Amino acid sequence: MVLIGVLAVTVVPRFLGSAAEDAYMLRDRTLAMMRAIQLESMHNVNSSNCVKISSTLIAPPAGRDCANAASTAFDDYLVIDSSASGITFTTTNNQGVNFTSLAFDSWGKPNVDCSATCKVAIANQAVCVSAEGLIYACN
Repeated sequence: MVLIGVLAVTVVPRFLGSAAEDAYMLRDRTLAMMRAIQLESMHNVNSSNCVKISSTLIAPPAGRDCANAASTAFDDYLVIDSSASGITFTTTNNQGVNFTSLAFDSWGKPNVDCSATCKVAIANQAVCVSAEGLIYACN
């Protein structure tokens, strides 16, 4: 009986996962991806580097053209898909208005009004972007 209790507490959650763990994982992947896009913008100033954000997908647009819709035809580290987990993404800018894309200039600053903070909420976690281009985990 004790053995079953130990297994239930330690092994089963590793296989089933939890919504909180999924949210942390999606937040960390979103942080890494947005920082990678920002660095690309800073290194290649002639390139259009942006991130498209929907309720279940965060990814660069097709052809790297910000006028296009998000595409899943990129390496895994650039595509954050939450559809399997049931977690949704929501965004708010400085005025509390939702945005669907975020681009960075050659200084790494966002093109959205983030004078206070822009936020990409991922369940109970979030990624924030400051007006200066700092991308960090927040609540």
